[in-house]
Amino acid sequence: MSNLHDTLDTSNTGHNHNTSANGASSNNLDQDAPISEKMRATLHDTVDTLAEKAEVAEKSIRTKAGDSKEALTEKQQQIQESWEASSVRKYATENPVATAGIVFVAGALFGKLLSRN
Repeated sequence: MSNLHDTLDTSNTGHNHNTSANGASSNNLDQDAPISEKMRATLHDTVDTLAEKAEVAEKSIRTKAGDSKEALTEKQQQIQESWEASSVRKYATENPVATAGIVFVAGALFGKLLSRN
């Protein structure tokens, strides 16, 4: 019974303790486990393919994000320029109390319309 226990203990460690006469391990995957070797090669190829596809996707996302950022920055500048030249801005800065009154009335009317529903 102790031999079986010792065998289980060495198999659980994952190490192959069989050595040849010159002390080298006899763990030769090509000869001992050709199916395992084929699986290993296939899995490595699959991982390499996935890594290549992920790299292409990452580059595409980064390019699109950069393009979007540039487009948003340009649009923001256009809106800022439009606001600076706006007659509404000019009126609001020249008449802040009247502007506040208009905004208050507009908000009250909007609230009244929403409360009816």
